[in-house]
Amino acid sequence: MNTTETWRPLIPLLLFLLLTDGGYSDSRQDESTEEVAVQELQPSHRPARRAATAVLHYLNYRHGSPNLIFGLGAVTGARLQKISEHGNKYSINFTVKDEVTSQTVGTCIGEVLFQKMKQNPITNVNCKFERDKRSVLDADKKFFEEMKKKEKPVVGQDIPDSFGHVEPSMEPVWHLAKIGSSYIMWKKSTEVLQYNMVQVKHVKQRKRTDNLIEFDFKILLHELPTQEIVPCDMSLVWHPLQLPKVRYSCTHLQSDGSGLEQVQEGAVGGTA
Repeated sequence: MNTTETWRPLIPLLLFLLLTDGGYSDSRQDESTEEVAVQELQPSHRPARRAATAVLHYLNYRHGSPNLIFGLGAVTGARLQKISEHGNKYSINFTVKDEVTSQTVGTCIGEVLFQKMKQNPITNVNCKFERDKRSVLDADKKFFEEMKKKEKPVVGQDIPDSFGHVEPSMEPVWHLAKIGSSYIMWKKSTEVLQYNMVQVKHVKQRKRTDNLIEFDFKILLHELPTQEIVPCDMSLVWHPLQLPKVRYSCTHLQSDGSGLEQVQEGAVGGTA
């Protein structure tokens, strides 16, 4: 038997292995290119500001206080990374302002991953603040002690009123509602849904015997772009040195709006 006859039966097999190896290599390359592709976004456009708003909700939940609520300033940079099996990740550079004075108080770098077919975006934010937060903490502690000493629980309704006015004595309570609602709005945010809190319909302080204060709220959220007003019952447990605990129940959301505060897997709080 000559050499040609010995190799002839193996030629189809060798060709098959070469072709399949080449095809496998090309598909891996295409998949890798898809996962690392980064798209620059216009900072002023809606997708960038929607992602920044979700990060802002997360920031207010973790670092807002009765004496400081953050508002969104300018979005200065935005990038989108499409991760094929997980969702879309937005990287956002933005400034934050004191919502009461409108003065810029810090700059932030945030990331939010909107997971495919899921709410609960995975979020990370780091901020550099321009003001000394010790004065804010001192004011928070003073408010906390005042609430603990009250013989009659705090009760209020329609905050702000129909003219947009908030009584000065109720402003810290209004800010607590902002903190709690920020948790809900962060949890519910998606690439296409954005939320703002428009009003506290009713609030009542609960008396506690431990070293915490608690408020029950009925709040209204504004859902965009549907323009739907979403009512929620919310309970907030707060201490100036601890992460707030939020329980809530909302109606007319995409899914059942019932939950207890949990740290999202992969989520990291911003620097204080």
